[in-house]
Amino acid sequence: MAYVMVVDDDPAFVEACTLMLRHEGYEVTTADSVSSARDRLADAVPQAMLLDWKLPDGTALAGC
Repeated sequence: MAYVMVVDDDPAFVEACTLMLRHEGYEVTTADSVSSARDRLADAVPQAMLLDWKLPDGTALAGC
C-alpha cells in the first residue's frame, strides 16, 4: 500500500484529500505545520506528499 502525507493548515482541505486518498486505497498521514510534518517524517518517509506552500511556521519546501 502506498503511503502519502498531506501537509496543509486548512482542515477542510486535509479532510477532503484524506477521504479521497483513502478511498483510492492509500495509507494517509496528515500534518498542519512544518514542525508536525517533520515529526511524522521521523517515523516513516511517504512515497508522495501534498504540500501547502505557506504554513504557520514556515514554507513547506524549506521546512520539510
